[in-house]
Amino acid sequence: MNYIPVHVLENKSLGNSSNNGVSVTNFNNLFAQVEGGNLSLEDVQNRGGIILELVERKIGANNYKHFAPKTPELEGRWTMFGGCFISASDSRFSKTYGNYPLALHDRVE
Repeated sequence: MNYIPVHVLENKSLGNSSNNGVSVTNFNNLFAQVEGGNLSLEDVQNRGGIILELVERKIGANNYKHFAPKTPELEGRWTMFGGCFISASDSRFSKTYGNYPLALHDRVE
């Protein structure tokens, strides 16, 4: 698998509530894994990029998906939704993750 750049969507009237998460500090350097992506892991690392990992949870009868940054400083820490979503205009994103933006859990307290 390879990667593509993704963008952050946030509510302009409410602002970003991530507590300086990656949606603020690295909003233009985030990448998601997709089949047939144009960037390798090495390319992303050379750019100093942050990989967003898909997290899937089943709560009751419902399945939930969100992204979480995969960084050493967040390893083992609980991340929360900070009000931002991830999407990309690249059709490979929607083929991999569906037609809707997914929540980004990048808030840590």
